[in-house]
Amino acid sequence: MPQRTGVMALPGEWRLEPVCHVNNGASRGRCASPALNFRPIEPLTRQRIPRAGTSVAIKGQPIRWIRAGARAFATRLARRLLAHPREHRLGYRLLAAIVLASTCIALVATGLQLVVDYQREVSTIEDELNQVERSRLASLANSLWSFDDRGLRLQLNGLLQLPDVKFAELKAAGGERYAVGTRPGLDSVTREFALHHEQAGGARLGVLTVSATLDGVYQRLLRKAGLILAMTTGGTFLVALFIFSLVGRWVTRHLEHMARYARSLSLDHMGDALVLARQPGDLPDELDHVATALNDMRRALADELKRRGVVDAERARLFVAYERNRGLLQAIIDNSLAMISVKGLDGRYLMVNRRCAELHGKPVEAFVGKTDYELFSAERAAPLRRFDQRVIAERTALQEEETIPLDDGPHTLLSAKAPLFNDKGELYAVCGIHTDITERKRAEEELQHYRVHLELLVDQRTAELQRANDDLVLTNLRLEQAQMQLVQSEKMASIGVLAAGVAHEINNPIGYVSANLGTLSEYAADLLKLVAAYEEAEAAIGSAAPQQLAAIRRIKQDVALDALRSDIADLGSETGDGLARVRKIVQDLKDFSHVGESRWQFADLHHGIDSTLNIAWNELKYKVDVIKSYATLPEIECLPSELNQVFMNLFINAAHAIKTRGEIRITTGADVDGVWVEVADTGCGIASEHLPRIFEPFFTTKPVGQGTGLGLALSYSIVKKHNGRLDVRSTPGEGTVFRIWLPLTQGAVVAA
Repeated sequence: MPQRTGVMALPGEWRLEPVCHVNNGASRGRCASPALNFRPIEPLTRQRIPRAGTSVAIKGQPIRWIRAGARAFATRLARRLLAHPREHRLGYRLLAAIVLASTCIALVATGLQLVVDYQREVSTIEDELNQVERSRLASLANSLWSFDDRGLRLQLNGLLQLPDVKFAELKAAGGERYAVGTRPGLDSVTREFALHHEQAGGARLGVLTVSATLDGVYQRLLRKAGLILAMTTGGTFLVALFIFSLVGRWVTRHLEHMARYARSLSLDHMGDALVLARQPGDLPDELDHVATALNDMRRALADELKRRGVVDAERARLFVAYERNRGLLQAIIDNSLAMISVKGLDGRYLMVNRRCAELHGKPVEAFVGKTDYELFSAERAAPLRRFDQRVIAERTALQEEETIPLDDGPHTLLSAKAPLFNDKGELYAVCGIHTDITERKRAEEELQHYRVHLELLVDQRTAELQRANDDLVLTNLRLEQAQMQLVQSEKMASIGVLAAGVAHEINNPIGYVSANLGTLSEYAADLLKLVAAYEEAEAAIGSAAPQQLAAIRRIKQDVALDALRSDIADLGSETGDGLARVRKIVQDLKDFSHVGESRWQFADLHHGIDSTLNIAWNELKYKVDVIKSYATLPEIECLPSELNQVFMNLFINAAHAIKTRGEIRITTGADVDGVWVEVADTGCGIASEHLPRIFEPFFTTKPVGQGTGLGLALSYSIVKKHNGRLDVRSTPGEGTVFRIWLPLTQGAVVAA
C-alpha cells in the first residue's frame, strides 16, 4: 500500500464528511450517492490523518504570520470604515457583493473539489479491499483449511492495520465465526470474499467480510474544505477591501462631495459651480459628466427660480385679486334678494345662498350634498328634478314659474336655470336663480280685476274721444293746409316783392342800354355809309395823292374793314337778342310771382308752364331734356301763381328723381269739362308702399336736409282748391307720371 501522510487538524473546526451507504456483500463498486454531513473535528495535536495522493507538509509559523498580518490590515480597515459608516454605504454594498459572489464561487468550487476527492478516497479504499482479495485470501484459506486459529486471528488483526479498515469477520462453512474490530455504521464500505482451497476441490471453506469506515475520509475532506474556504475567503476579502479602498478614493468620496453640494443648494442660495477635488484627466469620465450635469442643473434651477420669481409674484397678485373677487362674489350671492342654487348632474346641491336657505327655513349646510327628495316631499321634489333634467337634456337656459308650498303658504317663484360647463366644454352642474314673485302675482290679479272694470269705462270714453278726435284731426288738417298755404303765400309774396324790385332795377339799365344800342346802331350805319363814300372817291384821290391812298389802304387792311363791316351788324343783332332775353326772364319772374294777386282770373296754362320752365331751367338743363307735347287749350279760371307753384314742384321733383341723365315729357290736353297736364319723368320711380303717403304733409323719401315733405302736399292742396284732381302712377326703376286735371271754370266755388 502506498505511504500516507496527513494534514493538521485545528481545534474547534468542523469538517464535511461524505456518507456512503453500501449494502454488505451486495456491492463491490464505488459509492454511488454519498451524503454530506458536518461533524466537529476533535482537537488533536499534530495528528496525522491518512490521505491519498501526494504528501503536503504545511508548517505553522508562516501561516501564523500571514494570518496575523491579514488580521491587522483587516482590523485597521474595518476601524476606518466603522468610523464613518454612513459615508461608505456604496462601498459596503460593493464589498458585500464581492464577498458574497466570491464566497458563492468558492463554495461551489470547494464542493466540486470535495466530490472529486471523495470519489478518489472511496476509490482508494476499494483498491485496498481489492488488494486484500489478491494478497490475503489464499493465506486465510490455508489457515482455515489447516484449522490454524491463531494464524487466522493474526491475519484478521493484520487486516485492521490497513487504513480505514475497522472490522473483519470470517465465517467458516462449518459454522465457526472469527471477528476482529468494531462493525462500523452506515458510513462504511463492506466487501465479502469467498475462501477456496485447492485441496478441497474448489469447495468454499468460508466467507471473509471486511468493512472500511468513511469517517477518516470525511475528516480529511472537511479539513481540506476548511483550508480552501479560509484561503479563498481571506484572499477575496483582501481583494474586496482593496477595491473598496479604490472605490472610496476614486468614486464614493466624490459622490459624497456631490451629495453635500446638492444638499447645500437651496432656493435662496444656489452656490458656486461644483469642482471635484482631483486632477482632471485627459478625457472626462462619468464623474465629470455628473458634475457637469449638476452644474447645468444648478444654472437651469437658477434661471428657473428667476422665472418662477416673476411667475410667483404674478401668481400672488392674481391670487389676491382672486380672493378679493371671490369674496366680492360671495358677498353679492349671499346678499342677493334672489335665491341662488347650484346642483350637480345627480341632483345633489353643491351650493345655495343665504336667501334660499332662509326661504326654506333650513341652514345652508343642510342643503349641501343632499337631493330635493332628501330635503322635501316627493310631490314637491319631482317637478324640481324634472326641470333640472330638461336643462341638462337641452343644454340651454330655461325659465318657468314654480309654485312651492312653504310654512306661510304657497309661493310663486320665477326660476331661471342654466347649464354650467367646464373648460373642456363638459356639462357638470345646473345653476338656478329663483325670484319670489308671490306679491307681484297677487298685485297682477288685483290689477287684472281693476283692468277689466277700467276697460269698460275706457271703451265708453274712447268712443266719445274718438269722435272728438276725428273732429280735431279734420280741423288740424285744415289748419296745417292753411298754414302751409299761408307760409307759401308769404314766401311767394316775398319772392314777388324781390322779383318786382329786381325787375325794376334791371329794366332801367336795360331801357337806356336798348336806347343807346339803337342810337349806336344808327351811328354805325352812318359811319359805314361814309366809309363807302370814301371808297368810291379813292380813284380820284389816288391820282392826286398816291401816298395818302396807300396809307389809307394799309389802315383798311390792318383793321380788316370788310370783316368789321359785317361784324358790326351781327354784334348789334346779338346784343339786341340778349337784351330781349333778359327782359323776357324778368317778365317771367314777375309773371311767376304775381305779387299781390289773389283774385281768380282766366289764364293760359301753356304760358305758366313755359314761365316756370324758364325759371327752373338752371336746375334742369344739366341732366334733363324737356319734351313738350302741347295741345290747343282754352284759358281756364284759376290762380296762375299757385298753379305755377304746382308746376315748379313737379319739375323739381322729376329732376331730383333722375340720377344721371333723363328726360321730362310735358303733355297737355282738353276734354269737355276741363283740361289736363301730365308731367312724366324717366327717374327711379316711387315704391308701391310709399305711393299712398306721398301727399301727406312732411312725408319724404329724400335724405335728411334735402326735402321737407311739403311740396306735393301743398300741390295737392292747391289742385283741390281749384276743384281738380292730382293723380300719380309710378313704376320703380322706370319713372313716374303726375296728371293734373282742372275744370274750365270755378262757378260756385268762386261765388262761395
